[in-house]
Amino acid sequence: METNGSEVPRTTTNAASIREICLETHPGNDLLPTPPEYVLDDEHQKEKHSGSIDINDDHARSSDNPETLEDSKGASAPIPFRDRKAKIGELFDLSKSLTGKKNGVRPGACINKAIAPNPINTRDAGDKCTPGTKLIEPRTSDRSSHHYNEYIVKSHHSSSNGLGLTEEGLVVACPVKEEENNGPIYAATMYHATSNTSLYKSTRCRVYTALSLLVASTIVALGVVFALKNRPVHDDKYLDQQAQSVTIKPTSYRESLGIQERIEDYALERNKRFQHLRATDPEYLALNWILHDDRMQLSIGAPNLLQRYILAVLAFSFDLYSWDCGMVNDIDSCNETYFDDYTLWLSQTNECLWYGVLCLNGKVISISLPSNNLIGTIPPEIRGLRLLESLSLRENCIYGTIPPELWTLTRLSDIDIEWNFLSGVVSSEMYELTSLARLKLAGNNSTESCNRTNGTHIYISSPGLQGEIFEPKIAQLSNLQEISVYANNFNGSISSEIGSLNGLEFIMADRNNITGSLPKEMSNLTSLKEVWLGENKITGSIPDSIDGMKSLEQLSIWGMSMSGTMPPSLYNLLNLKGLHLRNNDPGFEGPIRSEIGKLLQLEELILHDNPLLTGTLPSELGLCQNLKEIQIHNTQLTGTVPQEVCALRDKKLNLDNNWITYFFWADCSPNNETLPPYFDCDCCSTCCDHTTKVCLDQDNRT
Repeated sequence: METNGSEVPRTTTNAASIREICLETHPGNDLLPTPPEYVLDDEHQKEKHSGSIDINDDHARSSDNPETLEDSKGASAPIPFRDRKAKIGELFDLSKSLTGKKNGVRPGACINKAIAPNPINTRDAGDKCTPGTKLIEPRTSDRSSHHYNEYIVKSHHSSSNGLGLTEEGLVVACPVKEEENNGPIYAATMYHATSNTSLYKSTRCRVYTALSLLVASTIVALGVVFALKNRPVHDDKYLDQQAQSVTIKPTSYRESLGIQERIEDYALERNKRFQHLRATDPEYLALNWILHDDRMQLSIGAPNLLQRYILAVLAFSFDLYSWDCGMVNDIDSCNETYFDDYTLWLSQTNECLWYGVLCLNGKVISISLPSNNLIGTIPPEIRGLRLLESLSLRENCIYGTIPPELWTLTRLSDIDIEWNFLSGVVSSEMYELTSLARLKLAGNNSTESCNRTNGTHIYISSPGLQGEIFEPKIAQLSNLQEISVYANNFNGSISSEIGSLNGLEFIMADRNNITGSLPKEMSNLTSLKEVWLGENKITGSIPDSIDGMKSLEQLSIWGMSMSGTMPPSLYNLLNLKGLHLRNNDPGFEGPIRSEIGKLLQLEELILHDNPLLTGTLPSELGLCQNLKEIQIHNTQLTGTVPQEVCALRDKKLNLDNNWITYFFWADCSPNNETLPPYFDCDCCSTCCDHTTKVCLDQDNRT
């Protein structure tokens, strides 16, 4: 019989049904003797098993079975299972094969599995009788006897007889040649029609249970590994590395108000959770302060709860107790005028009154803490100050990267974090700040030692900020007025899109790795006042249209590979005060034109170390009566200094009006110590040897 793959409950089976099983599996029913009729005693009749066969029951008896014994009451009882042969049509159960019992069936009948979708591995009785899904069917037969003449092994594919005998391991005894049987089939148990096999004794049950436990343990192990790999990691090497993870449990009334959960959901960034933080983390310290130490004791519904918490995070992130001003326990170190309007951080007053904090309608719009010995990193929680317009943290000891969350504050118009120790690539999200007017990121390529609260020193060295600061997206900063990014590690070229920033006034980007040439579109910057691009990798010449920058006061393009002549349009920059073209290789060439006399506002003329600069110094330079510094040494300029220029020594070209001692330099020392000087100068403050490059102070020589 073949099953449909589903199991049905085991049912009781009468003697006629058993016979039908053998008839179905062995065609030629006239060869099969009629099975003995089994009767039940009165006790089983009372159990409502009338008409059922229970040949596993020691109380069952057969009226025509010679192999019976008399019990103490004189009733016939079956011979013990192991001591007799199986009878044709008897049912046996192989599903109890794991019980450890050495039961078996003697020769005389081969037990073949009637139904078993998934055969159980049992001990075979021989090649001609295989428990499982194979039957032995007659090929030919002798009708005069009950012995088969020929046997073949054939796969069992008979259809279900609907008797419900679908339990796995159920087999029926059918006739075979006695001499072909090699012995009893072990681990076969008489079938009890009204009892169920214990699940824990089932081979399939045990196998499935073992597999289930294996799969479950594998899943648990993988889950543990995944959780360990993805747990939050805090790598602040300046904090206590041995601090333990903290799980905050409600232990007080305020901790049960949901304040922690509100802060966690609306103030913490980057999916942080308090239970994963250390006790020394700024976010946790700020929470503890809000819950226990803050005298304001804000409720969960307080409109400034999150704002006050974020400012507390800033305080702990920047080592509050090392501050020069605004520190909790120190008011003497600051100018007293500050405390006419401000109070200390983490005090009992409203946070809008804290030192350096400015609010509008109760919302923080400005934080100004320059030169205040702030030590630490900018926390991403700063994004919660959504109305912030100005942030000044310049000249402190702030390290790490600029969190991208800072660039989401769309109202920011002023950012000043110059002269710190910031590093990393500046996020392109910065160009989304269309309100940005002043961007000051300069001076982060530096090394310094800072003093911490506990008296220790923190030594920090930063390569500076990186990225293509003048990429085409810079045109999106339509309100930009000042960009100060010098002394960093920025690269890339200056995009021509910069010409669309009509309000731009200051470009300070010297000491970076900017490449390319000066785009001619810079001439469209009519409001531009200062250009500082020295010590980059810029090449090419000064654009002929440079006079379009009519407001230009400072042009500093030194220490690079600039070349070409100083174009005539350069002398049309009538507001020019500083012209720094020094140290270029191959350098600028040609003469200094007489039109330089038009630059009446000129204060600094720095042209030294341009070996291709030729000609003489024009007398028209004497018209520039605001000149405070002239450096024309290490060039090919020759001749004599005009008296009109020397007359400037009585004006501002002297020591009294200079912050440096050496203010008028020329190649006026003997060339190579013995030859005539390249340049005759009776009024120079410093004379240099054109060949040896040695310069001597003339004014203070004794």
